[in-house]
Amino acid sequence: MYGPASQAMVPSVLDRLVDASMYHDSNAWYDEKELLASVQRDLENLLNARQTNTATLKYPKLNESIINFGLPDVSGFDMETPASRARFFRTVESVIRTFEPRVSDVQVAFIESSEQSLTKMQFRINAKLKVDQAREFAFDTTLQLSTGHFHVESEVDTRSPKL
Repeated sequence: MYGPASQAMVPSVLDRLVDASMYHDSNAWYDEKELLASVQRDLENLLNARQTNTATLKYPKLNESIINFGLPDVSGFDMETPASRARFFRTVESVIRTFEPRVSDVQVAFIESSEQSLTKMQFRINAKLKVDQAREFAFDTTLQLSTGHFHVESEVDTRSPKL
């Protein structure tokens, strides 16, 4: 961990709450690699959380509150057609924009792969870290269709895209 003088970032609120020693440690700063690992972990947790609130039509501001954290039930999405996948990806983008404040310019794209099957779907999350010099990153993500479980893989090199 680096101090504020070098290109370092403050850990997320969750990380500081979980590890109370960070709050008092003047060296508790993330470098870029640690920040990306934290974003990766938190994106996976976000995508695997399910919205349970059904009162959002009556109270639209609840869509942006922690009470509505996560994705809607993924079993409600048809992943067979490009149009239905696009609708699902727009939902993923919206949820990330709402609940992951450390990133901007979120885009989700389908990955055509020989590994595709009836049980899983792969896509890439492209975004920028909100730091002094906005840095682009991408995580390949796999959705297990049978369980609705997401796995966000470590950062991919976007200079040679698999898309």
